[in-house]
Amino acid sequence: PLLVDDPDARLETRFAVEAGRVAALTLTERAGQGRLPDGILVDLRHEPIVRLPGDVQFSERLISEIERALSEGDQVILLRNRRGYSPLLLCRACGEDFRCDDCGLPRTYHRRGEQLICHYCDSHLAAPTRCPRCRGETLEAIGAGTERIEEALKERFPGTPVDVLDRDALRRGGGPAAILERFQRGATRILVGTQMVSKGHHFPGVALTGILSADSYLGFPDFRAVEKTYALLTQLAGRAGRGERPGRVVIQTFLPEHYAIRAALLQDDRAFADQELRFRRIFHYPPYTRMVQLLLRDKSRERGLARLSEVASRIARHPRAGELRVTGPATAPLERLRGEWRLQLLVRGVQGPVVRQVVREALGDKVLAGLAIDVDPYHLL
Repeated sequence: PLLVDDPDARLETRFAVEAGRVAALTLTERAGQGRLPDGILVDLRHEPIVRLPGDVQFSERLISEIERALSEGDQVILLRNRRGYSPLLLCRACGEDFRCDDCGLPRTYHRRGEQLICHYCDSHLAAPTRCPRCRGETLEAIGAGTERIEEALKERFPGTPVDVLDRDALRRGGGPAAILERFQRGATRILVGTQMVSKGHHFPGVALTGILSADSYLGFPDFRAVEKTYALLTQLAGRAGRGERPGRVVIQTFLPEHYAIRAALLQDDRAFADQELRFRRIFHYPPYTRMVQLLLRDKSRERGLARLSEVASRIARHPRAGELRVTGPATAPLERLRGEWRLQLLVRGVQGPVVRQVVREALGDKVLAGLAIDVDPYHLL
């Protein structure tokens, strides 16, 4: 059975319900005394705002809702799905951004411990006080992660206990359990976190949740990006109003008309599913097709593309190739990690057995070093 109103239910499962392959169960009301929170939409394009340096902003409406919650003795959960102090430490003089040598991506600046950390291979550098390239003193933290949000809240609400729940909490004394225990007994009034704060928690004292940037994941080159955004917004909204007091959720966005954001705000699961399934059908993505991702890792980009191109050529020559759509080979969205290039080939078709058969026969018996095969992949990053 499936709980249709569960935002974690993937569209493949919803599609199976509509096709009659899975029985559906629907929750018509919230368990216990709580009710679903009221939604508040903040259009960041027009709202007078209090700016943080970088890409995260506290709107006047969100600030006023936090003030209201604190004055009424309630607790607050805020979502910022980036850890560390800022995603980028940049030299304004020469453009040095401290990219990881193995992954090619800028390291995240962590003010705790003054470290620059690659979140993909975990390489660390001590954060410098001046640029190592030009020796200038023009280093600036660009953007805002959970540490910076914590800092801003403590400045704006002095004396209010604030805590952070993200993956870095695993390294701190007591770990996530200690953070959640403090919040559970009310010692912490505001909890800031990544998606770890959005799932499975029951805190009756939380009357307000807020999403600082609802658009963060929408632009990711992944066909599930909208589905994941909707699930995250809905899950975080569900942390508010679980006790006797009514709850509110504030969603800040530059895309107020996006169907995922509107559906999360209005708690209209059916509207979201209809729109997202329409997108998937038009562009031939699951659940209307089955997909196999061939992900090849190679120290050489050119060699990797050549190896994967040969597989693509064998697929194109297969007698059933006309039943398939092949995308690539091309570099994956995260194109280089841990010193290796990542190249991908996507194979889609209406019939799963046909897709798997063609891929299997194209690969043959020879094991391709560095190749990972993902049938019905959950993400394409």
